[in-house]
Amino acid sequence: MGILDFVFEEDREDPDAIQVVKLKNQHCKTFYEKLTFIYIELPKFTKSLDQLQTHTDKWLFLLKSLSHLLDQPQNLQESVFSELFTAAEVAQFDPLEQVAYRESLKHYWDLNNVVDTAREEGWEEGRAKGWEDGLAAGEARGREEGLAAGEARGRAATIAQIRQSLEATGLSQADIDRAIANLDP
Repeated sequence: MGILDFVFEEDREDPDAIQVVKLKNQHCKTFYEKLTFIYIELPKFTKSLDQLQTHTDKWLFLLKSLSHLLDQPQNLQESVFSELFTAAEVAQFDPLEQVAYRESLKHYWDLNNVVDTAREEGWEEGRAKGWEDGLAAGEARGREEGLAAGEARGRAATIAQIRQSLEATGLSQADIDRAIANLDP
């Protein structure tokens, strides 16, 4: 890709700012699809800021006008263009400022990595603790529910045996029910 600040003499009449060139062999067939030359003739791009519609328009405008812009224009507030403006600002720093800027970035990234690592370790520790606590609580609850269910079954079996024994003695159903009712606390 070539970004040109001039227009090819033979292309002066062509209004297109972007020229795509593919090599052809002696039989006028494209030599190789992946071998393409793209020339951007910036003087042919004449759109103003309020006429920009596509990303290509925006990029061509920036390539042509970046050195004249003091601030990032409103209709170029997309993140990719913000990154470009940041890079352009950093490129204007003197060598000492660039070193200081890179050091501050390194410090920021190191600190970010420390925080991310601590956060991840905290999550892992919290998950493990929650798993242990949940397991212990589940075991205790299961034990309690199991004991209660066992006691209830045991009581029901005992009452059934007592009822059967009392019926075998020939007591009336009312007397048996009264005796059983006195057994339940």
